[in-house]
This record gives sequence, structure tokens and C-alpha cells, in this order.
Amino acid sequence: EVLGWRREPASVEILCKHAAPGSSPFVRKAAIIALGRIGNPDAVEQLLPALDEPELAEAAAVSLLLLGEWRGLDDQAQALASQRHGSSRALGEIVGRYGGPTYLLLMMRTAEIEGPAGLGALSGLGYLGAPRVVDRLIEATASRDPQRAQVASGALEVLTGHHESTEESLLRNRWLDWWENNRSRFTPGQRYRHGELMSPQLLIERMGHDDPLVRRTCYDELV
Repeated sequence: EVLGWRREPASVEILCKHAAPGSSPFVRKAAIIALGRIGNPDAVEQLLPALDEPELAEAAAVSLLLLGEWRGLDDQAQALASQRHGSSRALGEIVGRYGGPTYLLLMMRTAEIEGPAGLGALSGLGYLGAPRVVDRLIEATASRDPQRAQVASGALEVLTGHHESTEESLLRNRWLDWWENNRSRFTPGQRYRHGELMSPQLLIERMGHDDPLVRRTCYDELV
């Protein structure tokens, strides 16, 4: 992990050995993440086999993106849509955060599915940041499933920067009222995060956040 954070190019060869089948999944995952952070494209072929292993696929997909290789993200998007065995809810966030508008229709279809895949897609729609998904997310806040309503409200907050308490009644109506008054701030075809246009500058500013996870994910997105 430290070699990855330090971006030590001399460690690529040994990290590739640790990332290969035969090492423990725990060691492989750490090596895969480190290789992505170092940024040497020679490691791409070493990471591709990990896409076939559910416990490593998400880390491998992100590391491959950091190396400029999209095959991992495409694979994760299909895993999300097909509810492939072993897929986690985090897939939706990964596809939404890194995938961009190319995956919008897939995510909107998947958001209708019950279970982890649907919840992940709802969350991912917030990270996609397209104003056209707001109405769909607002409708989901009226779900009889409290978890689905909370995830939808959280996705709206990621996109708009506005917070509505999920503990109070009439969540959908409160979001509808806010959106009616603020819709004009959001331009169709643009991408938003926390109510601002998505940009490198926004990610740089978010890397000053108190939460290490926020700093880390913003760093990865910026790369």
C-alpha cells in the first residue's frame, strides 16, 4: 500500500508478482491498488485476470482506469446490470463515479431492480450527476423500502448539494418543492457534484476534506 502511495516505479515488478494468482486475496488486492496508483501501463495485463474474481474485480477495475484501461469498468457495468453473483452495491457507485454519461441508460434501467444492484445503481446516478435523473431519484424517495428511499435521497444530495432529512415525513414532497425552486440552476447535458459543475478544480478542493475516504476517491477521480 505504501509503495502505491509513494508511486515507487522500482516496485512494479514485485507488485505484479504479488498481484498474480497464487497470492492471498488480501495481498493481491493491496498490490492491485498499488499498481494503479503508481501508474505504469505495463501492469495492465497483470491486472486483467483479477476481473474474473468477485473479491478483486472492483479494485482491479479502478486500478485499470487509473492506468487508462476501460475494460474493467465495462465489465463492472455489465456485472451490475446482470446482478452477477458476488457483485456488491459498491459497483453502482464505481460505474457512476467513473463511467460518465455513456452508462446513463444502463444505470437508469438497473435502478429499477430490487436488491443490491438497484440500490447501487441509484447511488451511482447521483455520482453521474446528470440533471435528467433528478425526477427519477425523487420518485424513489417515496419507496416503501426505507433503505431505497434513503439511498435515493443520498444520491440527490451528492448531485445537488442539498440535504433533506430522511427521518422526517414527506421526503418526496420536500425534494419536489426544493427541485421546483432550484431546477433552473442545473443545465441539461452538464454533470454536477454537490450542486456545482463537475471539474478538476472541484475535485482538488474536495481533496482538502476531513474524511480520508473522500480525499482518496477524489484523488482517484482526478487521475
